[in-house]
Amino acid sequence: MPLRPPTPETPTTDNDRLLISTTTLATALEHRFDLDLEPATLEAVLFELDRAGYLEWVTLTTDGDHVWDLTDTAEKTADVIAAVTAAVAGALLERV
Repeated sequence: MPLRPPTPETPTTDNDRLLISTTTLATALEHRFDLDLEPATLEAVLFELDRAGYLEWVTLTTDGDHVWDLTDTAEKTADVIAAVTAAVAGALLERV
């Protein structure tokens, strides 16, 4: 079995990609938003976002932590929010 890369200490870029482990992302979110977030809970959400195409699971670290590619996540999420907002606004305008 090939060796896996170690857990990144901070988000890193690799060929213009933003890579981060589940644990590192959970810690960053906890510090930024002052909340208690279990990595397992976050990982379940990240797997669903991966299935929907918003981010990509890249590899496992030697500790078994998942590493995610968040490179295009912000743009993809913004596109969905814009589409939903437009649809809701359109529906509201039809009622008027």
